[in-house]
Amino acid sequence: MGGARVLMLGLDAADADVVERLISQGRLPNLQRLRLGGVSGRLSSPASRYAGAVWPTFYTGMEVPWHGVFHNKLWRPDAMRVEVAGEHWIGSRPIWESLGDEDLQLCLIDVPMVLGPPKPLNGVHLSGWGTHDVLSKGAWPPTLWQQLVERHGAPIMPPENFGAQSARSLQQLSVELERATTQLRDIAIELLQREPWQLACVVFGATHRAGHYLWDRSQVNGRGAPDTEATDAALADVYQHVDAAIGTILRSLDRETLVVAFAVHGMGANPGWSDLLPDLLAQLETARSGEAPKRGLLYALKQKLPFHWVRPVLRRLPLAVTDRLVSIWSARMFDWSQTRYFPMPMDEAGYLRINLRGREPDGIVNPGDEYDALCASLERLMLSLRDADTGAPLATEVHRAYQDADPQAPYRDLLPDLIVPWNGPPASSTRHVVASELPEFRYRVPQRLPSGRSGNHTDGAWFIAHGPEVGQGRITTQHAVIDLLPTVLKHLEIAPVPGHGKPIDLRRPG
Repeated sequence: MGGARVLMLGLDAADADVVERLISQGRLPNLQRLRLGGVSGRLSSPASRYAGAVWPTFYTGMEVPWHGVFHNKLWRPDAMRVEVAGEHWIGSRPIWESLGDEDLQLCLIDVPMVLGPPKPLNGVHLSGWGTHDVLSKGAWPPTLWQQLVERHGAPIMPPENFGAQSARSLQQLSVELERATTQLRDIAIELLQREPWQLACVVFGATHRAGHYLWDRSQVNGRGAPDTEATDAALADVYQHVDAAIGTILRSLDRETLVVAFAVHGMGANPGWSDLLPDLLAQLETARSGEAPKRGLLYALKQKLPFHWVRPVLRRLPLAVTDRLVSIWSARMFDWSQTRYFPMPMDEAGYLRINLRGREPDGIVNPGDEYDALCASLERLMLSLRDADTGAPLATEVHRAYQDADPQAPYRDLLPDLIVPWNGPPASSTRHVVASELPEFRYRVPQRLPSGRSGNHTDGAWFIAHGPEVGQGRITTQHAVIDLLPTVLKHLEIAPVPGHGKPIDLRRPG
C-alpha cells in the first residue's frame, strides 16, 4: 500500500443539479476547487427504485438483491411482519470488513445504513452520530463515543421531525443542521489528526435532512405552486455550511491525499404518492370489492393516530424499543387469510407485495398463473391512476422486481413484487385521483403529506476526485455508486474484493 491515503467525503443526498448550480454561482468554493483541479462525473444509482439501498450498495459493492437493504424497515417474510433492518437477520457487511489480511488503517465517521454497531477494526469507527437514517449507534473502540461526548457535547443532529411542518419548524431545522455540521466537522478533524489512517470516510447527514424538508414550502403553504424562494435559500445555506466544513477539513491534510467528494443519490420535489399509497390502495380495494381491507387492530390504530401525537412519545424511547414497536404493530397488519397483496414500507417509489404461497408462511396466492395474473391486474390499476383535472398519469411504468431478480440472489425474497416509480404530477398539485380501471373511483388528495417531506430522492449521484496522479476534466463514461469503493481500494493497491463494482480510471477523463 505504500504511503497512499484516501479521504472520502460524503454529502448525503446532495443533489447533483443543486451542487452544479451552487458551484456555478460561486457558493461552494471548496468543491469548486476540487473539481477544477481533478476529475468529476455523474454516477448511476439505484435510488429511483430503491432510495434506501444506496449506502448499502456503496459499502457492500453488491446490487440490491445481493445485499437486501433498501429501506430502514423491511418486510420479513418468514415472520410475516415488518422489521427494522438488522444484522440479526440480514448478513450483508461492508467491504472494509472483508479485506482479509490487508492491514488497512481506517477512520470511518457516520457511513449511513450499516447494520449493527461498529465491529472491531484497525482504526476508529463512529456510527449514527449525525446521520439522517439511524439504524444503530455506537463506536469502535467502544469508549470513543463517550470521549467525544465529553469533548464535543452530545450529538446535535435532531431526530427527524416526521409529520406536519411549519415555517417555525423549518427555520429551527436550518439552525440545527448548521450546528450539527459544525460539530461533525470538529469531530472529523480531531479523529483525522489523532488517528493513523489510510482510508477515511466522513459523511455529512445535514444535506439529506435539509433536502427532505427544505426543498420547497409545499408542506407549509398547502396545495398550489410551491414558494421555493425561502426554502431554496435555506437549502443553499446548508450546502454552503457543509462546503465550508469540507474546506476546514481539507486544510488539515497533506497534498498527497486522494480526496473523493461524492453523493450516492440526490433529491428533488417529492412526488408524494408513496406517502398516500396505503390509504389510496385501501380506497381502491373498497371501490373494487365493496369492502375495506381487514386490518389488524394495532396496525389500524397506528394508521389512525396523528403523527404529531405519537412523535413526542417516540422521541423519548430508546432506539431498541422503537425498533421493537415496528415488529409489534406490523405482526398482524391484515387478515392474511383474505389479503392477496399489501403495501410495504416505502420511500420515493411505491412498493407492492403479493401474499405468495410458499414464500410467505400465510400466503394465499399460488405461484404461476395466479401470481402472474394478480401482478398484471395491479400493474393495470397503478397505470390507470390519473390526475382528475389534467388526465396525466401518476406513473407510466411498473417494474416486477421479484420476478426480474436473479433467482440465486440471497435476498431476492425481501424485494417488492411490484415497484411503481411516480413520474407524473406530484400530489402537491393534484386535487383528485381517478382510475380508468374503476370508473366510479375518486380519491381526494390531502393538501399536505403525512410525512411533511417536500423533497424526496432522485438518482442524482456524483463524485469529484482530486489528488496525486488524478487527471483533470469531466468523466463522461458511465459509472455507478457501486464503483466508488473499488476505485479507492485500487488506489491503495488493495486486491479487489468480490462484488459488482469496477474501479474508475481517475487518471484522465473517459
